[in-house]
Formats: sequence, C-alpha cells, structure tokens
Amino acid sequence: MTLFLASLVAIALLVGLCWALGFRDAPVLADAAAAERVADAALTGFRAAKVALAADGRGALLKGRDGRLVAVRPVGDRWLVREVSGARAEAGRIVLPREPGARAFSLDLGGVPAWL
Repeated sequence: MTLFLASLVAIALLVGLCWALGFRDAPVLADAAAAERVADAALTGFRAAKVALAADGRGALLKGRDGRLVAVRPVGDRWLVREVSGARAEAGRIVLPREPGARAFSLDLGGVPAWL
C-alpha cells in the first residue's frame, strides 16, 4: 500500500514539474506570417498565396500558389502541417478530413474564406 501511495506522489510531482516548466501551453500563431513560416518550413517548396488564421491562433488554413490546401494545427507544443483535400464548411467552421487513427479537427476562422 505504501509503495502504491509513493508511486502516486511521484507521478503527481512529475506532473507538477511539467506544468511548472510550461509544458501546459499549446502553441499559438501570432499572425498570418507566422503560419506561412511554419508551413514553409514543413513543406518543401510551399509558398502561401492566401492564409486564414483561426480566431484563437491555434491553427490556420493556407492556400498555396500552386493550389494546394494546407492545414496547420497544434499537437502538443509543436505544429502539425498537412496537405488536405476535402475541407468543408459547417456552421461557420472549417472541418478538415479525418486522417486514419486521428481525431477530427476543425478550425474556427470566424467565417468561411471566399477562396475555399
């Protein structure tokens, strides 16, 4: 029983340490230029023509000069950048197609961009 309690205390201490070090925060995109930089760094040769930033800065949808559609979304403390097809508008939000083994993801862009 004491070993069990000691394990619980150790886990609580590790969780508290991670929280204190700042691992509780998800990344936020400050502006459209930040979304462009993240996408450009992740996808070789991608150049954004249009950017729609989520209202809370926790994601973006970019249309490339070559017509590709790219989603930028937070995963942990990093950004996940994926080429998408089949994005659709639903009640003012953009719903991205679900990848196998991943949960559904949507962006609140404050409306649907005209270029989508």
